[in-house]
Amino acid sequence: MGLFTRDVVALYVQPSRAGLAAELDTWLLGQEASGALERLRVRSLGSGATGPTATPVDALLSATAERLALMPWVATAKQRAGQPIGEELASTGLEGGVRQRLRL
Repeated sequence: MGLFTRDVVALYVQPSRAGLAAELDTWLLGQEASGALERLRVRSLGSGATGPTATPVDALLSATAERLALMPWVATAKQRAGQPIGEELASTGLEGGVRQRLRL
């Protein structure tokens, strides 16, 4: 086993299983609130591995970073397929940043 890192781990649930995703979110937040996840981190990683990891803000920031990281490839694929890339991006507010990164 390699070194422990600060990688972000995400669980993916099929869109058709929205109820399961909500249950998983509720369970994770409950485990964090109860201290169970912190105890597991300390037991597995040592006393320096404290602090919450399953929080809504962290999840939102991770999801946003993940989406932004994919946007250049999405834009390139759409461009190669001859599809417009500006319409969807404009509706999400990401158009300016992606255009700047791709220099479109």
